[in-house]
Amino acid sequence: MSLYQWLTETAVVSDLAIETTRGDRLTYFDLHRVVERAADALLDRGVGPGRVVVMAARTPFETLLGVLATLAAGAAAWPVDSRLGIDRQREAIALAQPAIVISGFGPDRQPIFTPAGGEPRVVPDEAALILSTSGSTGRSKHVVLSSDALQANVSAILSYLPVRSTSRSAILLPLSYSYALVGQAFVSLRAGAGMVLLGDLPYPVKILERMVELGVTGLSTVPANLQLLAQAALERPEQRPQLAFVASAGSPLERSIIDLARRAFPEARLFNQYGLTEAGPRVTALSDDHAAFEEGSVGRPLPGMTVRVIDEDGQELPEGVVGDLVVESPSLMMGYLDDPEETARVLTPAGLRTGDRGCADARGFLYVVGRSDGVVQCAGERVSLRELEELMEAVPGVSLACVVAVPDELLGNRLVGFVETSGGGLDAVRARMHSLPAAKRPQWLIERSELPRLGNGKVDRQRLQHDAVRATGQH
Repeated sequence: MSLYQWLTETAVVSDLAIETTRGDRLTYFDLHRVVERAADALLDRGVGPGRVVVMAARTPFETLLGVLATLAAGAAAWPVDSRLGIDRQREAIALAQPAIVISGFGPDRQPIFTPAGGEPRVVPDEAALILSTSGSTGRSKHVVLSSDALQANVSAILSYLPVRSTSRSAILLPLSYSYALVGQAFVSLRAGAGMVLLGDLPYPVKILERMVELGVTGLSTVPANLQLLAQAALERPEQRPQLAFVASAGSPLERSIIDLARRAFPEARLFNQYGLTEAGPRVTALSDDHAAFEEGSVGRPLPGMTVRVIDEDGQELPEGVVGDLVVESPSLMMGYLDDPEETARVLTPAGLRTGDRGCADARGFLYVVGRSDGVVQCAGERVSLRELEELMEAVPGVSLACVVAVPDELLGNRLVGFVETSGGGLDAVRARMHSLPAAKRPQWLIERSELPRLGNGKVDRQRLQHDAVRATGQH
């Protein structure tokens, strides 16, 4: 049985599967016809298990159809972030070495194939998804997930999230994200529920209007988006969808956002979740039925999963002591593509080293307090400060760069970049930053002839952090 067959085996063919902002509407019967026809076209071209298919489609709808067709053919799907510029998309395709590229679907729902060129890559037959993570620079990591891992994670999510009793869930995030593709689209399919793809709508008010029009009753998103939607719903109560649940993940769910969501969507159960792409993605979850939710916990590990808190020597730490979080789960990735050293560093005999730090209480509830690897959260996306610095330092005329994060109530963090140049390098840095998704760009770039240094010659980050707070008006 293919992963696609497993995802849709419980669905009723006459029920709604997918609806979009552009008027596309497919029942499960229609979806099967489209997917099977596209999968046959892939198989006719010799694309099956062990091969990679890249999705470089313009819309979430076409991306999802391409992913499902690839899974039905038994190949590995690699959705490229549609927000990337054309040059970055070409770089991603060249890196993927796919057997073929699905660039979209025509009016007749036939797939549009683009030859990839070059020798196609061979991956293990069990590989089902390849997802890029971090992505703050060209040094993204590419996570390989197996069909078995994805089935385990989807089943774990359905053990707590009430998707089966919810007629339609909204998907706002790009389908190149594990949260959107696995944690929402795949979960909806396995539940036999409907999904509404709204990721191509730019404004919260428009999103709410379509959610009401299309009868959306479930929402999973990141805190920054949730805050914007809740504010818009309170300002326009006539455009307030009747939500049965609201789930958050991707960055800490602040108290102010919880209060806002409760006022905007008073009938909805709230869920806080924790995970990462390398873990399939979901690891823990918690609803607001529990007192620990009010305390900022991200919940207990899901069925079949274990989270341990360890010190630098790998020894397990007692309750309440902060350390590195390690995950054991049937949902863990197979590894990073083309990066055996990083795979070995992260996938250890003790489990997956998440790069997150946290602690557990006596009840087994987990609390995440930060990162240990220079990665910060911006609008729900993980951004490596060092990778951004290296990207800036590669610009001619820049001798040194430092990026710091300033806490922000809406986005989690805002980024400020300092560059040491001999003059005239800032425009080139700004142009290079515009090739990145908006959430991963520094909002401020400050040019200096010399960055402050400590006695050991390293950049004085504490001083630049202070300067960044002053420059952004955050006090």
